[in-house]
Amino acid sequence: MKHYLIISLLAFSHFISASNDSIIKSIRAKYVKINASVPQCRRVVKDIWGESLEGAEMDAFYQGQELQLVIVHHFGEMYQTFTEYYYEQGKAFFVYQRSFQYNRPMYWDSITAKANQDTVVFNFYKSRLEENRYYFNNGKLIRWINEFKKEVPPGTEDYKREEKEVLQYEDKIRKRLSEK
Repeated sequence: MKHYLIISLLAFSHFISASNDSIIKSIRAKYVKINASVPQCRRVVKDIWGESLEGAEMDAFYQGQELQLVIVHHFGEMYQTFTEYYYEQGKAFFVYQRSFQYNRPMYWDSITAKANQDTVVFNFYKSRLEENRYYFNNGKLIRWINEFKKEVPPGTEDYKREEKEVLQYEDKIRKRLSEK
């Protein structure tokens, strides 16, 4: 009986994994399709106040009345972050986040460096790039690939926290889109 249970659990976990792989493949196809359609979409640009000292903005892309993509761009003294939210039928199915962590503050020129006894100046090309990919199905996170290009195991505290934060912020930006 114990062996039957173990074999059943292994078969079920394989089924779930294969099912998620199929969903991920579908998400990737939708991602490509939306990016190809962006030039034909209607674009709405909004400033976002109060989230970053250096400012933030969002670009929303609509196919007819249907939201396809929102790109949120946060600017900071030591970073800039682009977060892309991909939609199907009003629900986010994929979130792609890229954050550029600067080597020095963006105003750190040779004069500032010298005044601070530093020899390094701001250089965007020396920024460290961090990427996160979030795959959703029916409003649930089914895969998270973190900044180390590693898949984070579902059910961990980090996974649960990240799912909650990404979904809360996505809800917040959709509400901002509906504001006049």
